[in-house]
Amino acid sequence: MMTPSISLCMIVKNEAKSLEKCLQSVTSIVNEIIIIDTGSTDDTKLIASHFTSQIYNLEWTQDFAAARNASIAKATSEWILILDADEYLDSGKLPLLKYFLHNHKSKEPTGVILPIYNFVGNLSSGKVSQSKAMRLFTRHPDLSFIRPIHEQLQSSTGSLIELELEMPIYHTGYTAETIEYKQKIKRNEAIYEQIRKHGQFTPYDSFTLGNEYLAQDRYQEALSCYIEAEQFTEYNKSWFPLSIGNRINCLMNLHKYTEAFEQIKLAKYRWSDVCDFYWLEGYLFAQLGMDNEAIKSLHHCIQIAEKKSAQPTYLISPNYGSTLPLQQLYIIYSRLFDSQKAVFYLTKLCYASPNNQTAFLRLIKLIATTTEQSDQLETFIHSMYPNPTPSQLTMILDTYIQLGNKTASKLYWERCNNINIELSHEIILKYSILQKDGALLQQTIAGLPDKHNAIWDIPIYHAALVYPQYESQLLAHLSPEFNIDSANIVSICLELFRTGNYDQYDTFIGRHEEHFEEVANELANIFFADRQYELALDYYSLMLKRGALTCQGYENLARLYIMQDEMAEGIAFAEEALELSPERIDLSMLLLLNMSESSRKLDIKSNLLLRFPGLQHFPVSPL
Repeated sequence: MMTPSISLCMIVKNEAKSLEKCLQSVTSIVNEIIIIDTGSTDDTKLIASHFTSQIYNLEWTQDFAAARNASIAKATSEWILILDADEYLDSGKLPLLKYFLHNHKSKEPTGVILPIYNFVGNLSSGKVSQSKAMRLFTRHPDLSFIRPIHEQLQSSTGSLIELELEMPIYHTGYTAETIEYKQKIKRNEAIYEQIRKHGQFTPYDSFTLGNEYLAQDRYQEALSCYIEAEQFTEYNKSWFPLSIGNRINCLMNLHKYTEAFEQIKLAKYRWSDVCDFYWLEGYLFAQLGMDNEAIKSLHHCIQIAEKKSAQPTYLISPNYGSTLPLQQLYIIYSRLFDSQKAVFYLTKLCYASPNNQTAFLRLIKLIATTTEQSDQLETFIHSMYPNPTPSQLTMILDTYIQLGNKTASKLYWERCNNINIELSHEIILKYSILQKDGALLQQTIAGLPDKHNAIWDIPIYHAALVYPQYESQLLAHLSPEFNIDSANIVSICLELFRTGNYDQYDTFIGRHEEHFEEVANELANIFFADRQYELALDYYSLMLKRGALTCQGYENLARLYIMQDEMAEGIAFAEEALELSPERIDLSMLLLLNMSESSRKLDIKSNLLLRFPGLQHFPVSPL
């Protein structure tokens, strides 16, 4: 059975930085690519020409719908896919699209709503928001776009079949870097202003403008837009729950915690059978240090998400019922020193997100601290990955290297080599150091490309310390921006420690006395998080003697002593942490929940409400 044909229709202008990635992500599944260029002055059209000959010029009139309609008018396929140049698809999900189209052949006006994962903040921040949009639809004469910005598909007859498909589009256009490069907000605000001037501004426009402000962390302006969007006529629109969720997000970032809690209560009442707002409630409690309340909400969230139901158990994002609450529960149980439950929820997180190397590394570290039997660890990993993909085999190898496990890393090195997996220079460098394989190291040095890559800097410097005979060859491959600052010293120390090069570790730290206090504090925090408490406490004791302990160190000591029921010491450490970071609400809560002296508790509560008046009338104890 043949897959129905697809036309990719795009509007572009000065998209040379991102267009190639977008087109490469879909070239295997689309039958034609139609590019409408609205005035590029860079290499956009040259890049597009490597993928298609259908490139058309169009004068920009501040109207996305008009440009979008010009693109779909050129299409000849059965289905039309809409992407922007700063978006891309996951190639691994493309078979899902083929299967979907096989089973939804239609000559009727039909639109498919796809999830969009928006990377926001800075590229390195890891912040992601989710939205939905109708980006796939049948080529039909009744279908066209309206609205000059955040254009919407409509049917001239009013008849439009709506379907949903869990095939995410990844969008980088809201990152700070992209917004700055494109001056996107300035352009979009001009369009919104024009819409207002003509009396055509709708609640949906308020919602989309709020999203623009939220992506820039302009929370007050975003909040005003979301409030404006909340009209009774819009309650059944698919975007409306996300507008409420974003409103709650703004309130939390503006420290209006009582208002946020009230909005969550209303949303839970309105949508009682979905998990989204239980996640937001649990997240709010966790940020305020109310761990017991957070646990209850997050458990309820997961129960709703996991129940069998003919109706969707989420409205905003499937992550609100899976990866996000699981990760938050791991964090909470870790700071409560409940290793068993931390392992349980981290394991569930790894099953929900099997390619999440950060979660997998944390899980294996946790398990390694509770069992010294390598065969038990291997049995556990095999149960998680009975038929690992090449990328998962690479991930397991890299994890064992980071753990300093020579035997297991050698096993997975051989497995990767047996099926000819191409390993990165970084992994090969780290493996050769761990195994003390000088021949492999020399071979790797010789094979390093001339082009410098900052991701190799730490293993290269690490290798230079362990193999001084190759120092000059190795250091020649450091990227130009590499420097010996405290963050890099910490990373190099950890590599030396985990590979058992303890003499070089001591020597290297000793050579950088000017950074010692900053490095020692950070190493102590990392060792503490890795459950290597003896090492962490040695550094903390030294920093206490030098009067240089940081807030995180005081907090870790406070939580440890309170867990051991040594309340006087724990409270004293918590008070020191709060003095260093008075903006930390969770530290105030830690004290309020554990100290018995009523007058001091009253002082802490008064100071907290003075600093955060948005906590006034918060209905949950201890306030």
